[in-house]
Amino acid sequence: MSPDIQSVRIGEISITCLPDGAANIDGHPYREDTDSGEEVDWSWYHHKFPNDFHGDSHNWRIHNNCFLIQTNETNILVDTGVGVGPYPRYKNMHGTLMQSLGAAGVSVTEINYVVLTHAHPDHVAWNVDAEGSPYFPNAHYLLHQKDWDEFTGRTPVPPFFVRFVEPLKEIGLLRLISGNVEIAPGVTCFETPGHTPGSVSIRISSQGEYLYVTGDVIVSPFYVFEPSRAFHSDLNSREGISTRIQLIEEVVEHTGLIASAHIGSSGIGSVLPSGGDYEFRPLFR
Repeated sequence: MSPDIQSVRIGEISITCLPDGAANIDGHPYREDTDSGEEVDWSWYHHKFPNDFHGDSHNWRIHNNCFLIQTNETNILVDTGVGVGPYPRYKNMHGTLMQSLGAAGVSVTEINYVVLTHAHPDHVAWNVDAEGSPYFPNAHYLLHQKDWDEFTGRTPVPPFFVRFVEPLKEIGLLRLISGNVEIAPGVTCFETPGHTPGSVSIRISSQGEYLYVTGDVIVSPFYVFEPSRAFHSDLNSREGISTRIQLIEEVVEHTGLIASAHIGSSGIGSVLPSGGDYEFRPLFR
């Protein structure tokens, strides 16, 4: 069965959500023991965003979204999901990126760039197959230098990184980036650290319209409503909070959309000011 594919246009540029699957996991997007924040009314969030929570305890239903950015001449894939699987952290989920890409009518050979927003296993596992051959053989894979340094500097290097990222460098397809990088006209990769040292987001702008692919800067609608709460998976939670607030402020300034890797209903929606705070409104239901 083909996944439900949703697309939006930003001026002359098309952005398509490519679902890689979803899982009902234990716990919430935020843990009260992460910082000194007040207790969260998860029932309110569950009622408002039924696709993003599950069960009587209102636990997290995590979605794994990749995104296809298409300009007139370039196909850019953002993140490569959990791979064939099973992925233990997401209840042994098996990734559906390839089915989603097929439903979008795009071949793996037509991808020109793969942007890895960061080097966590749920974002890199369709990079290469079991033999180390790239799933996207005609693409340049982009990863921030600081994430390469972070994960290769660990002892031992995490097995997922050895399996899914290092082969790209060995076969000459990995390009390590820093600073702001224009991938195509209207598509810029920029630094948004905190979740990892080399986390990046993608700014898409065309004809006065904007959309931001946020990686794991914003992983739940909760973090739009309450951006100053810490995300327990951030390596540097203080930096993650600062980055998230800055990104939200830029999105609101441009009346833009966001596309989140872990929000349901395609992960695409508006961020709007609301009485001194912010709110998230999904584009699709």
